[in-house]
Amino acid sequence: MKKAVCFLGIGITVMLLLWGCSTQKNKMLNRGYHSLNTKYNVLFNGKEAFKVGESILEQAHDDNFFEILEVEPIALNGERMDQTTIVPGFGRAEEKAVKAIQKHSMNINGIQRNNKIDEAYLLLGKARYFDRRFFPAMEAFNFLLENYADSKTYVEGRIWREKTNIRLRNNELAIKNLRSLARSITPKSKFHSPANATLSQAFINTQQLDSACYYIKNAARSANNNYDKGRYYFLTGQLYENLKKPDSALWAFEQVVWLKRKTSRKYWINAQIKRLQIRSIRDSLDPIEAYEKLAKEYENYVFDHWINRAIGIHYFQQKTDSLGEHYLRQSLGSENLDMPTKKANYRDLADFNFMGGKYVVAGAYLDSLLNILPEETLAKRRIQRERDNLNGVIKYEKIVHTTDSLLYLTSLDKDAQMEYFEKFIKEKEAKALAKVKTEEKGFFPFFGKPSQANTFYFYNPKLVVQGQQKFLSTWGDRPNTDNWAIASGISSIRQQSDRVETQDQEQSEDFFVEEPENYVNALPKTIVEIDSIKKLNQNAYLQLGMIYKESFKNNALAKERLEHLIGLNPPAETAAPALYHLYKIHEFAMSEKATEYFNRIVLDYPDSPYANILSNPETFKQSDLQTPETVYENLLKIYNNADFDEFSEKAESFHVLLSGTPVQPKFDLLMANFEGRLKGRLAWTTALQKISSKYPESPEALRAEEMIEQIKLKESVKKEQKIYLNYKWVFTFNVKDTLTLKKTKKELEEALKEIPYSRWFLSEDRFDEKEIYLVLHGIRSRRSLNQWKKKFDQTKTNLLNVNNFVVLSADYKKMFLDKIRMTNEK
Repeated sequence: MKKAVCFLGIGITVMLLLWGCSTQKNKMLNRGYHSLNTKYNVLFNGKEAFKVGESILEQAHDDNFFEILEVEPIALNGERMDQTTIVPGFGRAEEKAVKAIQKHSMNINGIQRNNKIDEAYLLLGKARYFDRRFFPAMEAFNFLLENYADSKTYVEGRIWREKTNIRLRNNELAIKNLRSLARSITPKSKFHSPANATLSQAFINTQQLDSACYYIKNAARSANNNYDKGRYYFLTGQLYENLKKPDSALWAFEQVVWLKRKTSRKYWINAQIKRLQIRSIRDSLDPIEAYEKLAKEYENYVFDHWINRAIGIHYFQQKTDSLGEHYLRQSLGSENLDMPTKKANYRDLADFNFMGGKYVVAGAYLDSLLNILPEETLAKRRIQRERDNLNGVIKYEKIVHTTDSLLYLTSLDKDAQMEYFEKFIKEKEAKALAKVKTEEKGFFPFFGKPSQANTFYFYNPKLVVQGQQKFLSTWGDRPNTDNWAIASGISSIRQQSDRVETQDQEQSEDFFVEEPENYVNALPKTIVEIDSIKKLNQNAYLQLGMIYKESFKNNALAKERLEHLIGLNPPAETAAPALYHLYKIHEFAMSEKATEYFNRIVLDYPDSPYANILSNPETFKQSDLQTPETVYENLLKIYNNADFDEFSEKAESFHVLLSGTPVQPKFDLLMANFEGRLKGRLAWTTALQKISSKYPESPEALRAEEMIEQIKLKESVKKEQKIYLNYKWVFTFNVKDTLTLKKTKKELEEALKEIPYSRWFLSEDRFDEKEIYLVLHGIRSRRSLNQWKKKFDQTKTNLLNVNNFVVLSADYKKMFLDKIRMTNEK
């Protein structure tokens, strides 16, 4: 009997559950079942997942306190706004919201009977918003607002819809929709703060900072969450700073400071820094003692990067640049360094070194900054262009540093060289040991010095360093492979990795052993090698002087490099431009130096173009003295039009004007092509090699090397090329004999009109500096050409048989490349 009653009860319960599971019956049981299941099961799990995502985002996001903060960050550093988030939680929240809507929605006759579905739609929109899928989020919020939302959910939905509009850059629409709502909500309402904060973000985006400041201050006053209160007050202070209201900004930052540990420590420490910065400027107070006090507090150890940066910026403002640079480097070395502070430090150090003329160091900091910037962003492209402008100066400074060192070492006798490298090896070992000591100090700073009892080799860093140095001095820099001590075994491995096909090469031990004798033996010794280094060194000094003068307008550095170059007694082709640019540096001061340089150019180098421009300035028309870029473009047009005489004349005149400008490498490459066009393949290759050595690693040098390889390739495959029976009839003329050329060309053109050979055509080809060719192209048969010649009368035949010859097209091409003159037919 009891079992029967039990089974009956279970059956009734199951029937009730099945009856309540229906979403199409508007009964109290159905409504209660689906409402409770939505609230305490699916929706509860979704909200918990959403909170997890918010918590991760709050902890992992690095705020950039050196720019105006976002009201509500939704992306981690490095994430792109056009891609979905990597933060877990939001995706699961969306899944639960969708499940709640699909499983528990009770839309009966257009009326929603489950009062928790509006919360599900709100959660769906919020999850999509933080996943940065703003159009689907907008769809969810619009559906919520257009259908069955209660009053509380309706207000929250309106706020979130305008947040989405702001992310979609509809700021004006968001302001229009939110302004009246923000004013109508009382400060006691939980929606007052988010409504005002959202409206403030729209005003920030439209650069209406005064309105933004008003609304964010209201949001801060009514914020129930102390984390948000600290963020909003800090943002208020930033906006007052931008509005040039330091007193109001100080008040806002003090509000954050007075929150103490109620708000996030990152807002508190940055508010303290801002407060000290404002007071140091307004009241002329020295904030260093206060900064140091902040740095000593245990809770602030993790914020040492911000404190050191603030100290560095203060020293820069006080013109104590060395200390400023030191503290910015301290900030960069912090273990707690965040990405925005790293970017700001690299940017400031790059600017500081650039202004100080340390372009190589500035380039290194820009390289570091580029490595941490997201790809395909406007900021990265802008900084990349800035870094590219330093390529030339960095390249030549490195050449100067290397060649100066080599020339200094080669000037020493052998004993001095041995002493130098012995000292170098000892210093290298000392630096490695010093690094080990520094690392040992950082292991257990609170427990005194580490124990020295353990002397086992692999647990004693000092012995490891000494062993590494001993190995290098005995065996050299060998790879970590099997049979490392056998040179033949390592050589075979290297040959396989480098795909060396020759197997009969002599196996020799080519590992560099760190001994003073080996360093000395590696130095250049022949006169040819040393002269080559000197030439490279002098060219680098010349290029640096011109770059500093023309590109960076740094006459002090330009003067230093060029005067050093003159002291090296360079050859005429290097000394003349160096003296000319030194003269231009001192020209406006009308100093004795300018007169000295003028006289040296005119007297010592009278045949140079620099002496020509100084002695005869009236020959350069003012209309021609345009920008270097315009001069180069005009010369390029003349070259492309094959007016080589005019090009040669103008190029010689404007060579001085383009010297040292950014277009000089392009001009020199154009001159190399011009020389190859008139003097042949050998002269072309020589000129291109000069470009490659003069401007190493530049785009023009790379282009020159490509052209050299193409020339070599043509020479190597010309024997395998097929020769087609295609002829050219060539008439040779002196460049100045234009009347005869035009007369012959006219007669040939009239004769061509009378024959059906429509594919024959004429062209004027400049051969070299003295000759120009009139060429009849398209001749497929030598017999056809001979038959055509017979149709001319005796007068024309005599005319056409003078200074002309017939040649295969392949031979004609070789003539032009190598400038080989053919014998004229009689």
